[in-house]
Amino acid sequence: GTSNAVTHLLDRMQYRSMLRVARRERGIRIYETLPAPAENPSPAHRAKTLLATLLRTYAPLSPQGLRLLARMLKGGLPEHDASIAAEVKRLLREAPQIQADGIAWLWPEGENPKDHIDQEPKGVRLLAPFDPIVWDRQRLEQLHGWAYRFEAYTPAAKRQLGHYAMPLLIGSQILGWANLHAANEVLHAEIGFTQSMAKHRHLQRDVMEELERFAGFMRLTRGRCVVTRHRNSAW
Repeated sequence: GTSNAVTHLLDRMQYRSMLRVARRERGIRIYETLPAPAENPSPAHRAKTLLATLLRTYAPLSPQGLRLLARMLKGGLPEHDASIAAEVKRLLREAPQIQADGIAWLWPEGENPKDHIDQEPKGVRLLAPFDPIVWDRQRLEQLHGWAYRFEAYTPAAKRQLGHYAMPLLIGSQILGWANLHAANEVLHAEIGFTQSMAKHRHLQRDVMEELERFAGFMRLTRGRCVVTRHRNSAW
């Protein structure tokens, strides 16, 4: 009758860096203890370090996006609520910013946003639905011009993209999605685009190369690729 209480206790000890998950046995977490840190940083130092890590991971962030991450951080560290709020205010004042479409996008301290303007990525990448690039759904819609939705919990009849649609990064733009499934150790893909892809040279080759990488990661053999046509998309 105390298993639920034990679970909550272990979770809190993990939050406080007293334990870590060493491994799992039949799906059950096996914890191990962590040594006490040599120093006990102040709440202000903890808040600064944690928010700097989040900003470095999820940048560029709008002020709204930063506040959302801070609220989630407070849920795990309620005792640092005041320190987190103070650090958010400081970042909004002092973090590097670049204005675009009336929004002040925040960047990590010590990094110049303009250094990335000419760094155009190449190729195609499949992204997890909660990848840092697509995690902020509002930012994705602002920057890429369409609304991505994770529909795994949406009734099948109401889905527009698919059960587990993975955003498709083409160069520096998210212009489509892919639903993958494995059958008889063969990878199958259904791909949709948000606009015509006729102007994107080497698109088919780049998509196939990404599917090969994914299939290799899953230890599968890439199978056929079914292209879903959406809004007059062209392969």
